[in-house]
Amino acid sequence: MAEQIHIALTARKGTGSAESRRVREAGRVPGVLSGHGEPLAVSADMIAFAKAVPPAQYGAAIIEITLDGEPAGSALVKGVQVHTLSRRLLSMELQRVTGEERIQVSVPVVLDGTPPVGAVLEQLLHNVSLRCRADAVPQTLTFDIGSLAVGDVLHAAQLALPIGGELLINPDELIAIIVGPTVSEEEEPVVTEAVAGPELSGDKQKTGAEEK
Repeated sequence: MAEQIHIALTARKGTGSAESRRVREAGRVPGVLSGHGEPLAVSADMIAFAKAVPPAQYGAAIIEITLDGEPAGSALVKGVQVHTLSRRLLSMELQRVTGEERIQVSVPVVLDGTPPVGAVLEQLLHNVSLRCRADAVPQTLTFDIGSLAVGDVLHAAQLALPIGGELLINPDELIAIIVGPTVSEEEEPVVTEAVAGPELSGDKQKTGAEEK
């Protein structure tokens, strides 16, 4: 488990795009807190949220929240909408959770180590969906590729899950592959053949000489 993240939320009365713009202009990110009760419109300090929850943890981070200054339990950061160009936070979706509750999360896969000399590591899948207890959500699913040889592949089933964790993708799903160095074939030399012009017959040569 990662170090606990604390986020202060403030309830907001208004909803809609105009209200969301007003919240963002005030330096806060609008969001919705759902689960274990009626959905509630909330907001959080934009800078504080961005520093506390890195993008790699969207979909997996479990945070401790306060609501209007009062402790409000734990919540899963289900998703965060980010502006494509500016990377500014546009909105967030939070889900109240309890420690024993089994929830679905999307956990980043981190590959440690280095591939064999001259080989290349190709990571095909960077996040894995799984279901586990809210108090056992891992920060990452880490695998040491130092034991892999050229041509070896890493499947989802080989990842170490938290106790009681359940993969929500095909266990045979490819996570990564170790590709050997590319050997370039020697290029065959290109032979350029000279093309001779048409030969003139004796009569034509004579005619040409006579014309001169």
